[in-house]
Amino acid sequence: MDISSMLTVVGLVVLILGMSMAVPTPTTTTTTNSILRTTDILPVNTTHPDENRTIGLSRELRSTVSTSRELASLKQLYCRSGSHLQILNGSISGTRKDHDKYAIVNVLSIRIPSIVAIRGAYTGYFLAMNEMGQLYASKNLTEHCHFREVILENMYNTYASAKHPMRSDRARRRKENKRRKDSRRKRKKHRKEKKRDRKDRKNWYVALDKNGEPRIGPKSNSKQKMSQFLARPVDLQKLSPRFMKSYQN
Repeated sequence: MDISSMLTVVGLVVLILGMSMAVPTPTTTTTTNSILRTTDILPVNTTHPDENRTIGLSRELRSTVSTSRELASLKQLYCRSGSHLQILNGSISGTRKDHDKYAIVNVLSIRIPSIVAIRGAYTGYFLAMNEMGQLYASKNLTEHCHFREVILENMYNTYASAKHPMRSDRARRRKENKRRKDSRRKRKKHRKEKKRDRKDRKNWYVALDKNGEPRIGPKSNSKQKMSQFLARPVDLQKLSPRFMKSYQN
């Protein structure tokens, strides 16, 4: 075989190999076509047209959920003397009517341990006690509205003022002055003053008598029925539409 024939054979082999590499495989063609078809189906702008509307609905849903939680936390404070605690516009009283709009309250946690505030759900006023031990309704949340909640063995609660009585310091000073006296007569008076100090230092409780009238703090006691309250749940179906509309607004 001469050189020219050998070059011809080599050229044919190279041509055959080049043609085989240039022809695409069926798998690659199918994949490329499928990708093109998928790209043709997808839109250019993938932003949802109702995106802002969805965000608005989510905010509304969150507000509805928070309102539902507040409605679930509504209570009635039933006193063992036979009446529910009412928080009016400036005053406190008791009523025997069940689910009265002024008797629906929220017990709010202020700080640990067991310091709470009692807010009227309809009026928005807070239960408060002044320096004389008198109960009243305060528009603003102050230290006079802080009460110490204690759960008794009979599942009733007592609410003692966390700020009052204010006379304990004066009684303590009076007690220290009397201790300086050495005479027997002064010692007898000192015993009387000691009993008075105990009376001054006792807690002042929220209390309602059998007529629904508030009892002043110095005359209240945790063992009295008028000072014990039961937190009763509220049936939302028994509330008036006017109450529900004002509370949700």
